[in-house]
This record gives sequence, structure tokens and C-alpha cells, in this order.
Amino acid sequence: MLSIRKNKLLHIFTLFDLKNKRDKTEIWIASRNQRKGYLIQFDKKIIHTHGNSECLPQLPKKIDVHEAKFAIEPQHFTQVEKLCAPTKASDAASLGNITTYLIMSVRTQDFHPSITPHVTKVNANDLDDIFRDLGEEYGEKVQQAQSSGVAFGVRAEKRWVSVAVVPEIIEEVGFIRSVYTAPAFRGKGFSTSTVCSLVKQLFRLRIEPGLWVAEDNAPAVRVYEKLGFKPSKNTLLGFTAKKK
Repeated sequence: MLSIRKNKLLHIFTLFDLKNKRDKTEIWIASRNQRKGYLIQFDKKIIHTHGNSECLPQLPKKIDVHEAKFAIEPQHFTQVEKLCAPTKASDAASLGNITTYLIMSVRTQDFHPSITPHVTKVNANDLDDIFRDLGEEYGEKVQQAQSSGVAFGVRAEKRWVSVAVVPEIIEEVGFIRSVYTAPAFRGKGFSTSTVCSLVKQLFRLRIEPGLWVAEDNAPAVRVYEKLGFKPSKNTLLGFTAKKK
């Protein structure tokens, strides 16, 4: 198969699904002129495509669901669009119905820490309050992080108002999947501080920090760039699509 471990951030969900969710994961591989491409389908809900575009023409035909969430390399869009029509962008900040994801990482020599005194590591005893203050989506991510990842947050006015989470460590990569600050507390540097604390902890553990972020989500991109994150040469397109 493709050397997916040479670019772990690009293939991060493939690595995770094949290792931890194999019973719900289907994968098809195509080759042409010693080049390879693949389509992976998770739980008949999520589809990713990677690899050489010359190998892709037959792979979208393997899609056997009416509607799914896609994350594909841009050169594959023409082939995927022949069978599937995008209906909604993956990220609400995106303009139009397709999200362009930047794939970003930071090295120790490029890291610019910026932390307020408010940031604390979130532990299991905080879970009930996290669910109450930030809701189910972020509560579940923080809960997962207690056994397989890392989470940091900020409390203000006697409640949790900001959080940054790596739910699980995958192949020595800390994939930052959830960064959130309650609307009333934005603009105070809390997201910058929580991400910074998270990155510092990952470096201490000798784990590579990385993330995907919507190109149109300018506030988030600014936070990451301020801390020293840089985009790779790869991007991904994310969207929900229905089979034609």
C-alpha cells in the first residue's frame, strides 16, 4: 500500500480507522504504472481518498451509500464529482459547500508560546462540568482524551469557557481535533492559550502536534500561525455529498 506513515497528518484518519475501527472500515486500493491510490469508507458514513489521481477513476464506483461525509485530495474531485454531488461544507466557516482544509504542524524551533494563567489540564473529575458548560460534543472529546489523549481548558466566572483537545495519540501524532471558546469569552486569548498548553505537553511527551483547519476560518488560522504552526504542501477538500 501507499507509504502512509511518511505523511501521517495527511492520512491520520486512515491510520486511526485501520488500527482501532477495523470492523467498520472498508478500503479499496488501485494501482497504475507502479503508482497507487485508495478509497477508505468508515461505517458507511465517512469516505476519504488519497494517492495518485490516475488510480482513482474506478474507486468512486465502490461507494455504496446514498450520502456521506468526504475528505479527499483536491486532484480527486473531478472523479468523485462524477458520482457524488456536494451539498454542504464540512466546516461552517467555509464559503460555499466545500471546505478547503490546511494541514498544519509545528516544530519545537518554530513554537512561540503564549499562555495566560487561567489554563489548566482537564482531568476526569472535571468531566461533569465540561459536559454542563460546553455541551456534549466537547464533553465527549474531553472524555476520550482522559484515556488516550490530552486536554486543556480555561475556567472563568465559575465555569469552563474554553478547551483544546487531542482525543487520542495516533502513531506518535497528537491530532488536535477540538478547539472551542464560548462566544462571550472570545477575543481574550483563551484559544491561543489552551492550544499552546496542549502543544507544550505534546512536545514534553515527544509527540508531533498537528491539525486540519478550514482555510476560510481566519480566526483559527491566526491562532495557529501565532504559535508557529505552518501549512504543509497538502490540502484536503471536505464536504457532505449525495450519490447521483
